[in-house]
Amino acid sequence: SPTMGPTPCTGMTIMVNVQTDNYPGETEWILTNQWTGLPEATSSLMSEKNTMHSTPLCIPEAQYSFFITDSYGDGMCCNYGNGKYSITHDGIEVVSG
Repeated sequence: SPTMGPTPCTGMTIMVNVQTDNYPGETEWILTNQWTGLPEATSSLMSEKNTMHSTPLCIPEAQYSFFITDSYGDGMCCNYGNGKYSITHDGIEVVSG
């Protein structure tokens, strides 16, 4: 029988991009739906240092907050690598740091 293609996104298509520093296990993020107050997506364990980790998401239309942390507290840049992040919505960058 024929294979079905991927299900099209009926919400917002976003991509969360995180470039890890020298200590990737310290970095975590959460995307929270501001209308429901519930987490929509969270980071998985990032173990490769100085590597871009991209997470594609199909999420409901809503307003969101993005919170990224470094558990050691020394940040992602610049003394211990050049970590950074960005989020794109339909291919357009909407936030970065």
